[in-house]
Amino acid sequence: MTDFEKYSYIFNTRPGNAGKIVHGDLSTQYRNKINSTQQKDLAVFTSKKDFFSFCEKLQQELLEKTIAEENLIAQGSQGKFYRIPGTNCALRVPNDCMTVPIKPINKNVSSQDKANYILGRIGDNIEIIKYIDGKSVKELKKRGMSIKKIILNMPQEAYAGYIEKIKNAAQANMFHNYTKENTLINEKYRFIVPIDFTHSLTKKANPIEDLYFQFGNYLTTKEEQNNFFAKSVLGLVSLIEQDKLNYHCAGKINVSPEKILEKFNPEDKKFICDSLSKLKKLLALKKLENISPDAKRALPEEIQKYKDYINSHIKN
Repeated sequence: MTDFEKYSYIFNTRPGNAGKIVHGDLSTQYRNKINSTQQKDLAVFTSKKDFFSFCEKLQQELLEKTIAEENLIAQGSQGKFYRIPGTNCALRVPNDCMTVPIKPINKNVSSQDKANYILGRIGDNIEIIKYIDGKSVKELKKRGMSIKKIILNMPQEAYAGYIEKIKNAAQANMFHNYTKENTLINEKYRFIVPIDFTHSLTKKANPIEDLYFQFGNYLTTKEEQNNFFAKSVLGLVSLIEQDKLNYHCAGKINVSPEKILEKFNPEDKKFICDSLSKLKKLLALKKLENISPDAKRALPEEIQKYKDYINSHIKN
């Protein structure tokens, strides 16, 4: 029995205590047998479940039992994904990998790696990645779920979160491979996460186009298209408004409408073109706000005008 299995039940920690260590009462039997490092690791495990907060010994024990059928999340052409038991991480290994070698974990990953949720590496072929509690579009369809219904029921914040990930990756010159259904969806907590990013020094991210390539084919009516479009563009605007898309990265974002227009009927194309043209102006103002007082003053009013414009069109 591992130290973790032996002692984990004696800590009274709950999800509401995430972010701080809260110890329960230790029984006299164990009080003198657990050092402070173990106490910290075990408490974090049962609250935040942060794999990288464990000591090396407990990390290795968890990794040794990770490659097992009950922990398998998914399998692709180049590898398998296993959930590291009870933690916020997963393991990506080659398909023929049967055990995790006892090697130090390299946590000095690049910004490009981080865009693909890589948090550490073991040797050349094994990656520790952030576990995302979501299902692929392919899996949801297999279960008979309506992708259209799921996506249209998502709040605007879910669209903003998706776009923010696209933006963060673009800052590291990483761009979403959106020609495939590379997205994970969590219905319960209502978020959408893009996965599979590739490196480029020349591209710009087009998050509105990205969303349409992922989900546009599921929309069948004008009302659905307009609803989806409004949440997409207003999600981007909310990032501008909150300064989550600041002048440093505004130049990395493109909102050209060419490929998006393929998803719309001819009578709707003018609205789409006008909307994205106005959105370009907002991005231009954001890009200039640090050097132009006029741009900074004008931005809040222009944001509100844009929201009113989109909402009035959708209501009609």
